[in-house]
Amino acid sequence: MNNKNELYEKVPRLGWFNDDLPEEITPSTPAVLMDTGRRIELQIPWLRTADEKYDQIENWFMSSEGFDKQASDEPNSHPLPAEILFNDEVGSILLLGCKSVGFQTREIIGKGSIEVESAIMGAKSKGYSQINGMRSYILGLEAWVDTATVGTQISRGEDGKPVSFCVSGNSQAPIPLPGKHELSVHPEWKVVDKLTGEKRIEEYAFVETRTQDPLDWREHLEEHGRVRDLVRVSVWKPVGYNSIRVQLDADPVKDFEDSKAARWGDLKSHLIVGYDGERIESKNSLFTFKDIGVDGYARWQQICTNYSRAINPLMALLNESQSSIEMRLTQAAVGLEAMALQMAKEAGVSRNKRNMEKIQSRLARIQASVPIDFLYDHWPQECADSYNGIKHANRTMPDFELIYRNYTQCVLLFRLWVAARLGISSDLLKSRVEMDSKMQWLIQNNGAKKVKLW
Repeated sequence: MNNKNELYEKVPRLGWFNDDLPEEITPSTPAVLMDTGRRIELQIPWLRTADEKYDQIENWFMSSEGFDKQASDEPNSHPLPAEILFNDEVGSILLLGCKSVGFQTREIIGKGSIEVESAIMGAKSKGYSQINGMRSYILGLEAWVDTATVGTQISRGEDGKPVSFCVSGNSQAPIPLPGKHELSVHPEWKVVDKLTGEKRIEEYAFVETRTQDPLDWREHLEEHGRVRDLVRVSVWKPVGYNSIRVQLDADPVKDFEDSKAARWGDLKSHLIVGYDGERIESKNSLFTFKDIGVDGYARWQQICTNYSRAINPLMALLNESQSSIEMRLTQAAVGLEAMALQMAKEAGVSRNKRNMEKIQSRLARIQASVPIDFLYDHWPQECADSYNGIKHANRTMPDFELIYRNYTQCVLLFRLWVAARLGISSDLLKSRVEMDSKMQWLIQNNGAKKVKLW
């Protein structure tokens, strides 16, 4: 998490919360907000006077942890709020999904810790658990979408030498995509003033969802995740977000004339899987948005719906960089097996016949469905043997080199299967996959033959 006005990892922010809390809490209750790298945490101290039986802050933690039922039964008792508005010298932060994770106390002094599910930077009111808009900035999306917003013209003299140039930025219309929540991609550009005095024109793009009625931010994020997953299939890298911003109609920005504009605030949450990831390197893409268009994205939506039991485990591989290669091959095989079963179902194969199939037959079905011929005929049996060797302790464990080769084959087969289903032509797919680094590695290590069409 490395954007302006944010929670700096392991660097606490000292501030206070002073929203519509009960009157018995001081209007400026001090607190420390931090991002530990694993969770967002708010620490609140309390000091109870000698004649007080309970302090309200103390009561939050005592009752939440079930230590003192009498405290929660006090007439002026209030439960720990699910939303807390935090303020410091940088700005305001709305904390959502607050829950107690413990406290320490000695006589009249104590300190409690609250785990925060998500934080909205710059929010001025509560209610952001449901939002009207979300924007996700995926690293390098502008190149993958490939809609140029900045152009350069160079004028040359009679001798061919450049004499002048002109750089222009042209705003592009948003690209609407099929989705449940007004999904679209926005190619944009901006001028950045550097401290050195130079000016830079930067292109970028963001994905946006909009809903008339507020909707849980996780449902918005699901749509954004599908766009990012499609990009990840194309480059097979754990592509991340540069930032995610949210908007609530009920919390607009007001100017001096009382006119209203949308307030967009950064969303921070450790619930977002793969937030920090790699940038898209479009030169290594198996396909780009220009290759598939809006119709191709609609097909991707359908694939995610019909083949969810295949897509989910296969895409999750990119979030598990620390897992062993044995676990990765097992997970990849589980995904491919689910894919083959759904293909058989769509082809009208009876349930009994589907259930009787061995995994090598299912792998062979996927291999035959891809227009690129790159795997040897013995691959389905070899991969099935590796998978079963890992899964069953009474079988011989395959060696590392074979497992890694089979895993790489599974991933490449999956990506080619998706690309073909999106409508990429066989010739284009062949030319792209020949340049793929994983394909080149397989050919060099006897894991694939020279690429050709069936």
